[in-house]
Amino acid sequence: MPGQGPESKLIQALAALAEQVWVLKDRQIVTEQVLAAKGIDVLDEIEHFQPDADLAARMDEQRQHFIATVMASFRDDSAGDG
Repeated sequence: MPGQGPESKLIQALAALAEQVWVLKDRQIVTEQVLAAKGIDVLDEIEHFQPDADLAARMDEQRQHFIATVMASFRDDSAGDG
């Protein structure tokens, strides 16, 4: 977008992150409530959960992808303009 400075990109990135964080938080709350209604209290289980090596590796891979996606919004796309 022409004339879009770094501050504007930062605001857009923060707004997009906030939106996605809320979606995840909302789904987590709903999931916990649905499970609790079925007699499954997962709060303590989640707090003390330790992933095995395979899951830890998958989680790390997804974390890296998430970070790369967020950081992509800060790339200087003006190099192709002109």
